[in-house]
Amino acid sequence: MAERRIKKAVSKFPAVDLIGYAVSGVSFKVDLEHLNERAIQIDRNDLLRDTSTQRSDENPSIWQIEMHLGIKRNAQKKYAYHWDLSLLGVLKCNIPEGVLDAAQLQDNILLNGCSLLYTTAREYLRSLTALALKGPILLPTVTFALMPSTKKQHKTKTMDSK
Repeated sequence: MAERRIKKAVSKFPAVDLIGYAVSGVSFKVDLEHLNERAIQIDRNDLLRDTSTQRSDENPSIWQIEMHLGIKRNAQKKYAYHWDLSLLGVLKCNIPEGVLDAAQLQDNILLNGCSLLYTTAREYLRSLTALALKGPILLPTVTFALMPSTKKQHKTKTMDSK
């Protein structure tokens, strides 16, 4: 019964809003030696995604997500373009306090916030590579649904506890 109440409450409003973002790091290189024989479009299994969240102590509805994207080291020889992209997003959580417990809230912020930030990163990288030699990169569609093993790897802290 409690799960139905949570779903009903959460479905009435967007879970998070992306207030702003910044590109905190970008690197792009072309492997000219193997340009014609290597792919540019990334297989989702070769995509490196590393995220961490921080919650504001001053305003608990404000969250920060750091996202680093790139090609996994063991897959780089498959691609003509080598790139890394880091973004920092600031999110506002629209879920009223007490509707979700702390773990559910963090999962919700991570799922929705990373999805918003990934979409931004996807368009940024496409624009960056629009005039590249083999054409633009369009990152694959991915999901940020948390599997039990992923939860252990994700880092969360409050903004004031750096």
